[in-house]
Amino acid sequence: MASSEKKKRVQALKVNQWLKDWNSVKFSEEDHRRKPEPSFFILSIPAIELKGLCGISRRQAKGVRPRAADLGIQRQHEEERSEEIQRFVD
Repeated sequence: MASSEKKKRVQALKVNQWLKDWNSVKFSEEDHRRKPEPSFFILSIPAIELKGLCGISRRQAKGVRPRAADLGIQRQHEEERSEEIQRFVD
């Protein structure tokens, strides 16, 4: 984080989602029944901040393959962007 950037705090709610009935379920990743996390967090941030974290940009049609041949509709992984999102979450 650059020295001029301020660290922001965001309030989040921890939601406990574990149900007692789940204790009797046989979870198996091979069967696509992964054991769920016992809790998750929910929060709200302004869309402009989320946009800045996500690195959203318009796709450009110039200089790229025709859409029918362009199977890479997902952007390439950017390690630095993932690290910034991790720092934000921490």
